[in-house]
Amino acid sequence: MAFAARRSGELGSRCDEAARPENRSEDAIVVAALEKSGFHRPPMQVLDLARETVGNHRGLLDRLREA
Repeated sequence: MAFAARRSGELGSRCDEAARPENRSEDAIVVAALEKSGFHRPPMQVLDLARETVGNHRGLLDRLREA
């Protein structure tokens, strides 16, 4: 899944400083940091969150599907 994380101010500068020497994108640095920190969710929690999101935003998702 592609994404672009919004970074501003000091966070953007620090991501740029980390990314430049490694010839990586700032987004790749953010992903690597999340992976290194152990950021993950159990599969059942991901499914529960997906169901909750669909339930809370059914109308929006339907409009996006039809667009």
